[in-house]
Amino acid sequence: MHIGRQISAARGLLLWNVSELAEQLGLTNDVVKKIESGSVRPQPGTLQEIRKIFGENGVEFTEESGVYLRPQTVAVYKGQKGLWDFSDNLYSVLAKQGGIFLQTGPVEETFMQYMGEYYDIHNERMKSLISSRKDMKGYHLLNSATMPDVRLDYLEYRSMTQDFFTDVSFYSYGGRLAIASFRTEPAPTIVVHNIPSIATAYRKQFMLLWDQAVPVNNR
Repeated sequence: MHIGRQISAARGLLLWNVSELAEQLGLTNDVVKKIESGSVRPQPGTLQEIRKIFGENGVEFTEESGVYLRPQTVAVYKGQKGLWDFSDNLYSVLAKQGGIFLQTGPVEETFMQYMGEYYDIHNERMKSLISSRKDMKGYHLLNSATMPDVRLDYLEYRSMTQDFFTDVSFYSYGGRLAIASFRTEPAPTIVVHNIPSIATAYRKQFMLLWDQAVPVNNR
């Protein structure tokens, strides 16, 4: 299966028409049709973007030139060990798929408290990963009433008034949406939805808020 047929098959798994894929890529319908027919070979950057978009929506390209839809699952992580396991999952997914990582709270000081010795390990690998890849960005939306003293130089921060926030935190990465509470026993409890349609809906809402938010300088 050449790459054009692979793209067409991936689109079929998501029940997308040509226009839906073209819009996400910023291309015309005609160009997408030519790529799928094999008359045009996509540039490496375009192919990377195609893989990223499908990956964020649950479709993987295989080494044997096939495609498959990832199983849609829900995982629950609890306590400090659960937070470590969630951090491993977040890192491994981003390392494999790239893309945008979105987060609303908590502040870094909360992570330090609950992650303990694993905080520095996770922070260093995330810094190295995001800083080394052009296809990755990290956005953190903060509560302006509880601005943190610690801000990470590999993330972009913006803030909004506390009216938009609750005690629950959200994370979106690689077609997943994680919902976390640090007020459970044991704390935290993190529920990860590996369901791309849910992650996409959240990502769209996040970006609408992001556009309204106030930029925050890193320290």
